[in-house]
Amino acid sequence: MNYNHITDVWATQWSGTDSLLRIQKQYETLNMPARIIPAGHSPLHVAFTACSELDAKAYNNAKQVLDIFSLKSWEIKAFALNSAPRNEKSAKENWQENHIIRVVSKHGRVFLIYGLDVASWVCEFEWRENVSLQKIISLWDIIPDTSSGSQFRSAEHLPIVHFLESKWATLKHTKYEELNVGDVAPLIDLKEENTFVIAPPDEFGNGRIILSKKLFEKVLEQKTVKLTWDIDKSFVVKKSLTLVEPGELSIWPSSNHFYNPDIIVANLGTRWKAGTTKTTDKDTVDLSKKLEKCVGQKGEIKFKK
Repeated sequence: MNYNHITDVWATQWSGTDSLLRIQKQYETLNMPARIIPAGHSPLHVAFTACSELDAKAYNNAKQVLDIFSLKSWEIKAFALNSAPRNEKSAKENWQENHIIRVVSKHGRVFLIYGLDVASWVCEFEWRENVSLQKIISLWDIIPDTSSGSQFRSAEHLPIVHFLESKWATLKHTKYEELNVGDVAPLIDLKEENTFVIAPPDEFGNGRIILSKKLFEKVLEQKTVKLTWDIDKSFVVKKSLTLVEPGELSIWPSSNHFYNPDIIVANLGTRWKAGTTKTTDKDTVDLSKKLEKCVGQKGEIKFKK
C-alpha cells in the first residue's frame, strides 16, 4: 500500500520546516513509511496534487508489462490530506474545526481528509457518483474528538487514523457516521457556461485551469480565446504542446487527468526558447505569478462573435 500525507504545510527549507518534520516523526513513531508532500497554500493545491493522474493509456501500458511477469500493482492507495485553517466562525465559537472525512473511491483510493473544501474537490476529481463518505468522529478514548484537542491535528491525529487505514481497520476501531455525497457542497459547477477555475501552476511556470470537457471542446474549435478573471488575456489555441510556438501565449491540453471524465485541465503559457531549460518568456512568468495568487478563483472564457 502507498502512504502519502499531502499538506498545506509547505515550507521545505528555513522557517517552518520543523512542521513537516513533526508530521514525519509521528509516522516514524507508528513505524509507517509515509511520504510527507507539501502541496501549497490552499485546499485546491492539496486535492489537485492528490487526485491528478496520468492518461489512462499510460496505466494500461504499465499493467500490460506487469502481466508479462504475472505481477499486480498495489490495489489500494491511502492518502492523508490536510488543509483546514481554523478561521471559520464555528471554529472560534466551539474551539473546534471539522472532523476527519474519509472518502472512498471506486478507483481503489482512500482519502482521510481534514478540511471540507479539500473533501469537496476530491469528490469532484474522483467523480461524485463513484465515492462514499464517512465522518470519523473519534478513535474511542485515544482521540475522543477528531475535530478538536490540538492545533496541529494533521500531525497528531491524522497519521494515527492513516495507520488504521493501512491495517484495513479504520471503521472497525473508530466511531463514525455515514455521509451522503450531497453533504459536501461542490465548489465547482461544470454546468456554468464558459466558467473555469484557476488551478496551481506547473513546475515549469505554466498556468493551469480546470474546466468542463464540453467547454474545452468548444475552445479547441477556436483560433484564439480570451480568459478573464482580475485581468484579461488572449491565448492562441493549440491542440498539443508540440504545436506551441516559443513566445506565443497559448492554451493547450495538460498532461494532468482526473477520474471524472467531465473535468479537463488546460495549460496556459508558451514553450521554452531553443537552447533554454526553463521558462524565460516574461509574459508567461508574469502570468504564472498572478495565477498562483488566484488559485481556486473563477474566471470566464470569452469567444469571438
